[in-house]
Amino acid sequence: MILKLFEMKKIVFAILIMFAATAANAQSEDSYLYFNTGGGIHNLNFKLTDNSKKAGAGFMAEFGFGDYFHEQFGFTAGLKFMTASVSTQMNFNETLTSVPDPNLLLDQKVKSVTIEYTGLKEKTNESALLVPIGLTFRQDLGVLVFESRMFFEAGMVVQQKYKTKSGDMNVSSSFKNTFDGIAVETDGLSGMTEYGTGNLDKQSGNPDMKKFFMGAGLNCGVLYPISKQLSVAANVYSSLSFINQNNADNPYIYDGEKYHGVAQSAMCEKIRPYTVGLAVGVRYKLTK
Repeated sequence: MILKLFEMKKIVFAILIMFAATAANAQSEDSYLYFNTGGGIHNLNFKLTDNSKKAGAGFMAEFGFGDYFHEQFGFTAGLKFMTASVSTQMNFNETLTSVPDPNLLLDQKVKSVTIEYTGLKEKTNESALLVPIGLTFRQDLGVLVFESRMFFEAGMVVQQKYKTKSGDMNVSSSFKNTFDGIAVETDGLSGMTEYGTGNLDKQSGNPDMKKFFMGAGLNCGVLYPISKQLSVAANVYSSLSFINQNNADNPYIYDGEKYHGVAQSAMCEKIRPYTVGLAVGVRYKLTK
């Protein structure tokens, strides 16, 4: 984790140096620095085989450099921080057989586990650091300037977390076993959370989702100059990830020993984040 953060810091530092060098060598009065921030629907967009989901919200902040090499066409390069989330609700029962349990004082260290998910709500959050590169178009409208931008972005996820918010996850265990050759049988053993049974509704952790991010998007909005060099901006934005972040490396949400979360389970087939939102910002025009 420390190594990843160190590598990310090196990338950010390199991008900032690139911005500074580009700005210092800007030869056109159409070169500028910009900062935008906003929020809206930032959905991790789980595709589930069963149960329900709800699109999540998030925010973004982006700083960058732009230049118009033509009266109407230009480019941008920036650094963006973005968050996204999704909520899922589970209502189903599941029985797992031959679950290992080394604490059983029986001849065979296995048991059957039944999990009853009753309105269990889980929220998964993600934050990412991205580098968007865009092509821009502008049209003078008199007092305002219309501007649109198509962009490609790539980067790395810096944090992923899940947490159950409400509902129940009742776990019971059963076994048909022997102790020194004597038959022992239990059915529906529950209410002992220290032994992994009862209502285990309080769960949190880090989902094992893919960390690389790549996507594209579109911004459309207006600029309002308030001085020769400074303008304010407002725009709508959208983006879609090209990468399926799903690893699905566990068949179950809860495997009788550990809670893995929806994102890591076979219930989740695909994770393709998208965003739709509103942003405001400022732009500072660079001069020679």
